[in-house]
Amino acid sequence: MDRMLKIYSDKKFIPQGRSHTVMLYPYWGLPSTERKDPDAGRYEEYIQNGKEIIELVDKPEAADYILFPSEFSFEQETIDQANALSAIAGKNNKKMIVFFNSDYEEKIPVLNIIVLRTTFFKSTRDKNEFAVPGWSIDFGKIKNSVPIKKAKRPSVSYCGYVDYLNLKEQFNLRKWYRKIFHNSRVLKMHEKGSMVRGRAVRTLLKDERIETNFIIRNGFWAAGMDQQTARNQYMDNMNSSVYAIAARGAGNYSYRLYEILSCGRIPVFINTDCVLPFEEIVDWKKIVIWIDESEQNTLADRLVNFHESLGEEELILRQQACRKFYEEYICPVGFFKNLYKILEYAELHA
Repeated sequence: MDRMLKIYSDKKFIPQGRSHTVMLYPYWGLPSTERKDPDAGRYEEYIQNGKEIIELVDKPEAADYILFPSEFSFEQETIDQANALSAIAGKNNKKMIVFFNSDYEEKIPVLNIIVLRTTFFKSTRDKNEFAVPGWSIDFGKIKNSVPIKKAKRPSVSYCGYVDYLNLKEQFNLRKWYRKIFHNSRVLKMHEKGSMVRGRAVRTLLKDERIETNFIIRNGFWAAGMDQQTARNQYMDNMNSSVYAIAARGAGNYSYRLYEILSCGRIPVFINTDCVLPFEEIVDWKKIVIWIDESEQNTLADRLVNFHESLGEEELILRQQACRKFYEEYICPVGFFKNLYKILEYAELHA
């Protein structure tokens, strides 16, 4: 049975110049910065229904958990405010929830917290760290996605940047990277994501058993294109195939993974030591085609074998199951509705 979470937070702990975190939108409204975002509207359903899922209480002693009211950052003021509110949580024998939406994997230097974050690694994960999805607008609703019938060859989509497609591009790549990314750490992050995606794209392009629907961009974020046009092409491409490649970007997580699920398409997920939302209670390997990074040479065979193993009705059902999983666990309403399960798991395994 679903449980309504009781949380306590306080606006005075929001660092100067920052806005409140998503969990509080039903009570404190949508920040002005969100209205200007290309994905504006992604939290509309949660804002309308969130008060039926989360109860904001007036006193810390009445709450199940204390919530740090802003997204965490490593600015000193944010750290100080988080420590101050964590102390209040501790005095009331509560844990504090902290959201950290970032491409960086540093540990948060605050005690007595449960961290919900986008980027981290399973091999170095702390017991108090759990994955939160990256939220876009609901592609499936916008594009009215419907399941695709089975064809002889599996169809796979990808729209975006990769490291290179041929030897000439490979030769020029490092020079271009160093020109754009002067910070060696940022360079390494962007190299890693584009390398993983590039290897998957090159592997599938050369296999005649697979229908590839790829749009390869000339740079990050569809550089040089009208952003709305690029966004529409991206959504249309994702909807064009039964399967879609999902792999990390600069951070060790994939927005694309959740967007694919929203379309009711089957992710071909390249695992780079990732932690996924609700993996403590959900078997992701029954939802996606799971390929560990070290096994990318088997990608084409695994995809073809998976496709051939399903009848037409089974393939339709798998696509519908992806959409259902998105609605039940990944979209903002689904995530916050089930968040108590993760928090209970965190307390039990602390």
